[in-house]
Amino acid sequence: KDMQMILAGLRSLDSVSGSSYYGQLMEKLKPGSSDFISGRDSVLIDLSSWSKESLAPKISLIQDAVEERRQITFYYYAPGGNGTRNIEPYYLIFKWSSWYVWGWCLKRKDFRLFKLNSGMPHDGRAPDYDDWALNGDILIYYPVIDQAVEISSMGIRVDSMSLLSQLEKSGCMDRIALPFHKALLAGELPLTMGGGIGQSRICLLLLNKAHIGEVQAGAWPTPMIEKCRAHNIILL
Repeated sequence: KDMQMILAGLRSLDSVSGSSYYGQLMEKLKPGSSDFISGRDSVLIDLSSWSKESLAPKISLIQDAVEERRQITFYYYAPGGNGTRNIEPYYLIFKWSSWYVWGWCLKRKDFRLFKLNSGMPHDGRAPDYDDWALNGDILIYYPVIDQAVEISSMGIRVDSMSLLSQLEKSGCMDRIALPFHKALLAGELPLTMGGGIGQSRICLLLLNKAHIGEVQAGAWPTPMIEKCRAHNIILL
């Protein structure tokens, strides 16, 4: 039993490495043990995610950097603003459902933990809607897509100060020329708040769907339709 658990752990590493290195290692430990499943296996561990194609090369690159003691530079998405970070990586960490790199951040002069993702913001928020500092959104972790899903939104809408600050952080200062933005900055509009329950998102969760288009009809870009179909996800 102990050996089976060790082999299950080793097998899981190939799910993110993009290679068969650990499978080959298991062949040396036990004949035929690199098969994905056998009749005696009761535990399977898959560490891959929806971003496997872009995540595996990053993990490999960071592993090389740790072993060769090289610094790495990457673009980092954060609630307080996006920017480039330069770190000395020491460990790759898998925690619960996500991969992280732990290392010395040259900007902060401290050890920091950074989450690895697909290379795009996971939850991009509109800079000209809610005030990011004043909201009562309800978010839950949704393992089907390995990220947070907002099921209820309750927020204070932007005023002139928060609008300018959030447009600058998002690199969207060109929007100040739009009618709504000009009127708000000129003090011609009342300050508002609002919120509600996302009915389609509740259905998404209850039915264990991966895309909102599986429970809500919409007009979807052709590349998105094709990508979803490749994963057996049919959009309405």
